[in-house]
Amino acid sequence: MIDEHIMPNCTTYNSILHGYLSLGQWKEVVRILKEMSRDGQRHDVVTYSMLIDSLCKSGRHAEAREIFNSMIQSGENPNVATYRSLLHGYATKGDLVEMNNLLDLMVQNGMQPDHHTFNIQIHAYCKCGRLDEAMLTFNKMRQQGLVPDIVNYGTIIDGLCRIGQLEDAMAQFYQMIDDGLSPNVVVFTTLIHGFSMHGKWERLRNYFMR
Repeated sequence: MIDEHIMPNCTTYNSILHGYLSLGQWKEVVRILKEMSRDGQRHDVVTYSMLIDSLCKSGRHAEAREIFNSMIQSGENPNVATYRSLLHGYATKGDLVEMNNLLDLMVQNGMQPDHHTFNIQIHAYCKCGRLDEAMLTFNKMRQQGLVPDIVNYGTIIDGLCRIGQLEDAMAQFYQMIDDGLSPNVVVFTTLIHGFSMHGKWERLRNYFMR
């Protein structure tokens, strides 16, 4: 490409970066980033978002945050995907304080959480056994004009089943149906596992026999 005097642009570099990031070849990633700068190609939101996502998936949350901060300092505004990647990283780590601080920053910068973003937060609370906060977040969706989707319901039902709040799990199951959503195999499997785990399989059968 260069031999034919066609210089790669940011999109081209991002495609190359994506390949190296997928393979975990960080030395090559650093080399390409330096090459971009040398060729006068500014790192865009896609460049930063890919780096942050890969670092978070590798458990390198502190480095991901450094990239996020440098992104803002460079004048490049994060998009929803950027925030999601870092939020998911904090949620996976169980760092709820940083997760919530980042959510606050996201809202301050004019971006409202969507279904996916809310689900990251709900799942994080469920994972840490903080079901009261998970339910508050779940209910907050409606307050912001978002009807929970099948994934949101599946997450909250799973959280309730894990701590033995089976009646509440079934209440959410029926609310999901009232909202016009059809239970999928994930939801049914979650209920079966949850009731069985607590020795309440017969009770679940009775629910479905009504």
